[in-house]
Amino acid sequence: EDTPGFRQEAWVRRYGTTGTVAYTTIYDGNATGITTARDIVVDGSSNAYFVGETTVGGTADANANQYVRKLSSAGALLFSNTRDGGFGDFYSSVGILSNGKVVCAGYSFLDGSAVPADCDGVLTEYAPATLAQDSVVTYNGAGNDWDQWHEMTVDGTRVYLTGGTYAT
Repeated sequence: EDTPGFRQEAWVRRYGTTGTVAYTTIYDGNATGITTARDIVVDGSSNAYFVGETTVGGTADANANQYVRKLSSAGALLFSNTRDGGFGDFYSSVGILSNGKVVCAGYSFLDGSAVPADCDGVLTEYAPATLAQDSVVTYNGAGNDWDQWHEMTVDGTRVYLTGGTYAT
């Protein structure tokens, strides 16, 4: 994931009912860095929402920003939003609430050290039409160390998260 000297792009591919490729969309967040897609969800209109991180100004994790992108049923980019929470930000999961809002889960590093020592779980909610950021909720466990959300399931208006915490 964090390989200096290598450029990486994220992509989304949709297949038709016969197994043929309907579209492939490539996202190169930074032409010299690493862009990774981590999860995807599709709404009732066949719009795809995908999330991950893209490095800015290099390939180090400390330069990563979270992103969420919305593609039309034909693969055209409709909206995109990038979140810079500080020193290194990663989305691992995306879901859609019953009101249409898009929720993204992941984590953000909170310090700028070469070996980050503190990160919090992050849950961000976005408006469905434009992906404008509505709210951010963070989780900081008892040890104030590594708290990360990795997987998420959405059940109507409820969000279920799983992840890990490391407390010294």
